Amino acid sequence: MSAAMAVLRRDFGEDALILGSRSLRGGGVEITVAREEAEEDAGPPVSVLSSMEEGQASAQRSLPEWHGFDLPELAAGASPEREAMILGQYVRFGGLSLAREETPLVVCGVPGGGKTLAVTRLATRMVLSGRDPLVVTMDTERSGAFEQLAACMKILGVELRAVDTPMALKALYAHEGQRRMMLVDTFGVSPWDGALLDRLNEIKAAVSGSLAVVHPAGGHADETCEVLSMFQALGAQNTIVSKADCCRRMGGIVQAGLRGVPLAEISTGRSVIEGLQPLTPAILRQVLVRMRDRVLPFQQAVKQEFPVRPQRAVSRHVVGKQDVSRAKSPTLSPSAAVMARHMLAQGRVQ
Repeated sequence: MSAAMAVLRRDFGEDALILGSRSLRGGGVEITVAREEAEEDAGPPVSVLSSMEEGQASAQRSLPEWHGFDLPELAAGASPEREAMILGQYVRFGGLSLAREETPLVVCGVPGGGKTLAVTRLATRMVLSGRDPLVVTMDTERSGAFEQLAACMKILGVELRAVDTPMALKALYAHEGQRRMMLVDTFGVSPWDGALLDRLNEIKAAVSGSLAVVHPAGGHADETCEVLSMFQALGAQNTIVSKADCCRRMGGIVQAGLRGVPLAEISTGRSVIEGLQPLTPAILRQVLVRMRDRVLPFQQAVKQEFPVRPQRAVSRHVVGKQDVSRAKSPTLSPSAAVMARHMLAQGRVQ
């Protein structure tokens, strides 16, 4: 074996990757190694070039073309000021008022849309502004929903109540609603479930509240427009756009705004304090541009660390003082090479 290793180091270097070894009849040893073939051009990895090219190509596309909404007036090449002005002319914007004298704000939306986080952020905004909201949850059936909200409200020093029925909510509002504003976190509602829609309408009527719908930024444009239009028909006066940091396109949200759905707030990050901000034409344009120009940092980083290099598995026979090399397999993929290194580090390959 020592003679075989000496031949291996001589021919393939100290960094040769040993994939396996076996003894041969007659006293010889066969060692299989992975050999990286020399690169002809030490330029940037293909993934980096493709990411750069994709970023340049996306930046040349207009916002309607990239995101998928219908606004031909927003042509490519317009100045940032003009783009914001056009969005302000054609998209409907709303606005939330969280003053003490305002009616209760009932927050609704599809399951998993980000309602509870939106309520937490709005409560945080009120506390930082010196207001004392009362947060009420009606999402009492979902496992862990109350505990999740309670933990956040405890940190803020905000009172949290849980009620099960519209009548109980009405009684609470009669007792507390005149001295502080109520934020009502509701259960997830499918826009195709008539019974849940009726119950949501009863909740809204119980406190004569203002309805705000929370909806994720991504998704099919037509589907988004349909869902938001149904909540608007139920009385939703404002839309809170969630998870805008998790996608590269939100044409459905903009298209809904073009059709008259009022856009009020947008979630642009994970921060509870600064993750939600009022939507204006300028902010909407900034978000749309930032989405369009995003790259895939994880994919780029991984491929930079493991650039694609062709490898061949080679066997070396050592019998006495004679040695012969031959190819064992056509190529070894980078993923296989990484796995082999892992196995070698664990001692699974000797």
